[in-house]
Amino acid sequence: AESPEIIYATRAYLTRHGAGPFPTELAEKPYPRIEDLTNIPNPYQGTLRFGLLDLDSLSKEISNDLKNSGALNYSASLAVTCLDQIDDKIEYILNSVRIKSGVEDFLRAALRTVKVEKCYTSYGPTRSTIFPVTNI
Repeated sequence: AESPEIIYATRAYLTRHGAGPFPTELAEKPYPRIEDLTNIPNPYQGTLRFGLLDLDSLSKEISNDLKNSGALNYSASLAVTCLDQIDDKIEYILNSVRIKSGVEDFLRAALRTVKVEKCYTSYGPTRSTIFPVTNI
């Protein structure tokens, strides 16, 4: 039998509703093409906040989660969504440094840092816009 695949999904940027800590928070959305019609401001959650994806923090959280998987035989993958909403370059945090690079360099850094076996990218809102990453 084939082992299950655990897919950790993240946007190409971070979001948060409401108050609370947000270490990579930006004063405004990081890319002008971001449009999220489902997260409209409201009195309960406030306005959607935006920040940069921190690959070190993501790696730590995934690693801690996988440590708790016990004897389960699995493969771990990463899915990066909302890539259709970024500019030609993606901004992210790696080793506490703000980096701006092409998507392929970002994906290389993500795979190296997060230490997963596979990666998927999503360039739109439907299943047909999800692609496995190859040759990175």
